[in-house]
Parts: sequence; C-alpha cells; structure tokens
Amino acid sequence: MLRLIFTIRNEDWYRAQSAKIDFLYSDLEIELSVAEAELIFSNLESRMLIKKYVDFQEAWIYLNEGIPLLEFTHAITQGDSLRNRLKNQVAELYKEENNNVVITYT
Repeated sequence: MLRLIFTIRNEDWYRAQSAKIDFLYSDLEIELSVAEAELIFSNLESRMLIKKYVDFQEAWIYLNEGIPLLEFTHAITQGDSLRNRLKNQVAELYKEENNNVVITYT
C-alpha cells in the first residue's frame, strides 16, 4: 500500500488565493491516534532514535494527546519541542541582529 500526504504551507495557501490561482483541493483532518503514536515510538525506539523518554507512556503523558505528528516525532527524537526549538532560533537571530541583546520568553 502506498500512502501519500500532500500539504501546503499557510503562506503559500494565502498567496495562491490572493493570486486567484484555481485548483482542486479538499481539507483533510489528520489526527495522531494513541495506537499510531505507539507504533511510531516503537519503530523509532528499535532504531535507538528516542532521545528523552524511557517508554511510550512517559512520552504520551508528557506530550499530551492531540499533539500533531510532526511535533510528536520531533519531540521524541530530538528531546525538545518544535516550539522551544523555534523560540531559541528566533532568540539567536534577534541576538545576532541586535548586538547581542538577549530576548526571553515566558
């Protein structure tokens, strides 16, 4: 079985709409179920790619149900959330652009 996911970034979606580009589309809600998340965790664990969590239950409790697939896989393989990673990248860029002034988030 071949499974494909096609996606578009919000910026591209809005740009296409404002440019009046006509194309066929349908919205598809994608949810990560507990069973799918556990299977992903197990497969990554067998390849020794899990960075932070002792087992699936710990990861699922910490990350909370309803987490998007990309966020889940990033968190379990990198040991941190995408949100934190992006905040740190923005802070670094700001620091570089503003003569080493540090910004912090609360």
